[in-house]
Amino acid sequence: MAVRAVLCAPLPLLRGLLQRCWGRLERGLSPGFSGGQIPPWGPALALQAPALVPQPVNASEGDEAPSLLESILWMAAPKKRRTIEVNRCRRRNPNKLIKVKRNIDVCPECGNLKQKHVLCGYCYAKVKAETQLIRVEIHKKEGGPFNAPTVETVVLYDGEKPTGKDEGKRIIERARKRPSWFVQN
Repeated sequence: MAVRAVLCAPLPLLRGLLQRCWGRLERGLSPGFSGGQIPPWGPALALQAPALVPQPVNASEGDEAPSLLESILWMAAPKKRRTIEVNRCRRRNPNKLIKVKRNIDVCPECGNLKQKHVLCGYCYAKVKAETQLIRVEIHKKEGGPFNAPTVETVVLYDGEKPTGKDEGKRIIERARKRPSWFVQN
């Protein structure tokens, strides 16, 4: 009785390795191993790997082996080649081109170009730095983020005094002139 095994490995190198190991194992179990008889059992090898050929969905055709055409993933393919003219017309369609912006204006602060009703990118860095300095002043005055009162904050610069509307609000004083872009509410 001959022992045969069918191995389906996903990688050719792994298949070769398994075949060599199986050959060595068969040679080790040669007829001289146990008085001229091969033992009734054979070594078992189990692999967990994805199936190479998907199984058919129909359960009624269990006797037939799956055909090669059932295991192919079918995709749509164009019947004719697109011409260069058609490709260029499609790529250079006016709807795909970048629109010309007509709402460009000059920033009154720095003189760089910017869109109307949009903060200038160069001035935004200055606003961000000033806001960070105001946050540092708030942190010094209150001693931490968890000690902040739940009232509105008013920022006063040099030469400014609190008004009647500012009563009961948190007042932060800055020791510099108010920037022109930092409006007072």
